Amino acid sequence: MQNTALRKFLRWLDEKRASRGDSPQRRPPAGEPCAGDGKGECGTNEPMTNALAQKLIHKTLGPMMKREGFLRKGRAYYKQVGDLIFILKTEAVGAYFSSVSNWPSHAFAVYDGIWIDGISPGILGRYPKRTDGGGCYIPEGWNCVHINHQGDPLRYGIRRQAEHPYLESAARYGVTRLPEQKRNDLWVMPEEPEEQAALLRELAEQVQRLFLDRYQQYLAPEQLKTLVVDLPYAFNVRRGYVEGAPFAKGKLLGNMAHYLNYATLFYQKYGPEEQYRYFLGRYEEWAAARGETVAGCYYCGYGRPFRLEGPA
Repeated sequence: MQNTALRKFLRWLDEKRASRGDSPQRRPPAGEPCAGDGKGECGTNEPMTNALAQKLIHKTLGPMMKREGFLRKGRAYYKQVGDLIFILKTEAVGAYFSSVSNWPSHAFAVYDGIWIDGISPGILGRYPKRTDGGGCYIPEGWNCVHINHQGDPLRYGIRRQAEHPYLESAARYGVTRLPEQKRNDLWVMPEEPEEQAALLRELAEQVQRLFLDRYQQYLAPEQLKTLVVDLPYAFNVRRGYVEGAPFAKGKLLGNMAHYLNYATLFYQKYGPEEQYRYFLGRYEEWAAARGETVAGCYYCGYGRPFRLEGPA
């Protein structure tokens, strides 16, 4: 009923514009489904805002994420499986980044993450606070390991398809810096309904292919190890040390302390014991060289879950 009334109103509005000599905005065929939704109409003629972009995103992603058992709170979709919490979240670039880059403030990134009980909070140095009504922790991107990180230490998440005309898109918004022009991790919701429908379909396809079709393989410790231990070491740790960064970014930038934190806790939790002993020894050497003390939680015993001591 509401969709029928809205179509009638928009038809009347287009007729009024045409009578004034204005060009009516073209709309997609009535009833055309939005990606991942299967019902409702794609696109809108409203001026694009961050709130409207999020509404369109969640109308597209919501049904497909719900089918996989994900819950939603705000911009975040999350699912707990044992000691792991998987997350997919959209984040707008905001006014400040827009002012320095010229990307629209409603441009958004889509990041994924895996939070691991017994490893992630150890690096953070405290138990996280934000939970849903059922007590499930909802992690942020910066205290997770990522299924989709792009080699660039600061960029991770669901990227645009390779054939997308990034330079043309950047030029449209006045983005002049070459590194920004080449980004494929930012999504910009278009104004035109047909372009919106195309972007939403691409978003649904990429989320399905790069996240939903892959996340369950990391329930196996051997696969999880590739994200927690192998990838950070192979690609980033040798580049140098960056102290004081949030732990995920610090690890990816080459923070040796955070890498040793990760590896020691991972092998303490999942084994084998000899790897746990090896990385604990390297961590002790690193701490001694800097006059620091290894926290007692790293000695709580092989095969036992990590727990912080004292208040969070």
